[in-house]
Amino acid sequence: MTPAVRHVVDAFDWFVLVYFLLLNSGYLLLIAIASVDVARWMRRLGFAGHDDIFVNPLTPACPCSCPRSTKSSRSWRARTRCSP
Repeated sequence: MTPAVRHVVDAFDWFVLVYFLLLNSGYLLLIAIASVDVARWMRRLGFAGHDDIFVNPLTPACPCSCPRSTKSSRSWRARTRCSP
């Protein structure tokens, strides 16, 4: 192998190594941020009051969700008698 080709291969090896380390470090940082957010969410879950909402007899069993299209939503509301 000539010295010029060897130099190009070594430079490419370093580029791949640095790219791999930077990319995976970024992914590791995103995972750390997400895990902190999930831990914070899990801590607050007990105090959110979801149990009180679902035990309430006035809570509907199935929420009424309306379609996004405005053209078909008028006929859908008329069929299901769902308020907008």
